[in-house]
Amino acid sequence: MLRAERRKLGLTQAQLAARAGIGRQKLIEVEQGKPGVAFATYVAAMSALGVEFSVKPRLVRVDCSSMTPDESAFLDRLVDTMAIE
Repeated sequence: MLRAERRKLGLTQAQLAARAGIGRQKLIEVEQGKPGVAFATYVAAMSALGVEFSVKPRLVRVDCSSMTPDESAFLDRLVDTMAIE
């Protein structure tokens, strides 16, 4: 994905590496998805490309079949107070 974005912007690996403040070899490793590359290196490359990184909590599934009506009502009120998309 990062390689495609770099190419879309018409940047060479050397240009993007310079913008990101990382070495060209590190950028190659990022683009190849090599294990062991520091997360900060990925963030630097994404930032230099103008790509936003976000983390979302994973959805929690609850088995409501064994809940009492009071428990179910409580859960409904709790969910209503949360911003779940």
